[in-house]
Amino acid sequence: MKIFPQFKTCLPWFGRGLMLLSLFFVLHQFLNYKGEITESISEPWLWLFIMMFCILYGMAGIILSYGWLSLLRAQGLKPFILSWREAWALYGKAQIAKYIPGNIFHIAGRHALANQKGVSHSQLFIAAVLEILLVLVSAGIISILAISGITREMDNAFFFVAAFFLAGVVSVFIASLINRKHKYLKMPEKLQWRKVGIALSSYLAFFLFSSSLFLFTIMIVSAETAADITNWPLIIGGYAFAWAVGFVVPGAPGGLGIREATLLALLSTTFPGADLLLGILAFRLITTLGDIVFFVVSVVFQKYNLGKRHNL
Repeated sequence: MKIFPQFKTCLPWFGRGLMLLSLFFVLHQFLNYKGEITESISEPWLWLFIMMFCILYGMAGIILSYGWLSLLRAQGLKPFILSWREAWALYGKAQIAKYIPGNIFHIAGRHALANQKGVSHSQLFIAAVLEILLVLVSAGIISILAISGITREMDNAFFFVAAFFLAGVVSVFIASLINRKHKYLKMPEKLQWRKVGIALSSYLAFFLFSSSLFLFTIMIVSAETAADITNWPLIIGGYAFAWAVGFVVPGAPGGLGIREATLLALLSTTFPGADLLLGILAFRLITTLGDIVFFVVSVVFQKYNLGKRHNL
């Protein structure tokens, strides 16, 4: 049917349009609180924490790479084909490409680099499909923490975003069904589910860690939030939820704009507007710089490791 190619072509443009609307919404909020935010960003302590957190977030990328490697090994990939050290360095080099419009180039780059190491296309494709599903499941599990707080404070916004998130998951499932005859989607008969469980645990650990960093960022920029830590389930669960929403929207590099707008919608009735926006923008800077840190460390490590091998 011709409708599917047309839908596939229009979907990224829909995502880009939604991203622009989200960025406009965030910009509008920024202009409303420009004076208070400008005063806060001049504080040296804020930049000190941003630098510290971006390093921590960058190192958290290793957790993601371990989950990806576990999915490869769950298919019977031999450790000597792609070692742990090679896997995280390769993952870090490719991860920075998620900021290229299209939101798939980090997966494609990782695929190409790993294939050069001897990993088969089918194993890489299956690992990518499983990774997408497991990160969505992990984000959904962590998001459960926020359900009580979100439904209490803003029922309509929660169910609107929940429906959007569910639509994204269903879209992925339908796309898999449409392409069910593709040879790469044939799962191996002896998939090692224990290692799949290890991968799921890795993604859960990543979301708990990154969401906790977001919690600390909000607490640091907002004295009122810092004094009331009973809202931590809402912040941690809300961040995981917003991350997943930004992940499923096509054409939004790194969930840019989508994640920030979702967080503003979920948390704006609970936390001070200027502090909340400053915390959200600061954490976007933290995650972006963190991915750059992960990329730089991966490149340096790989060059050092290769140079060390040549000297042997």
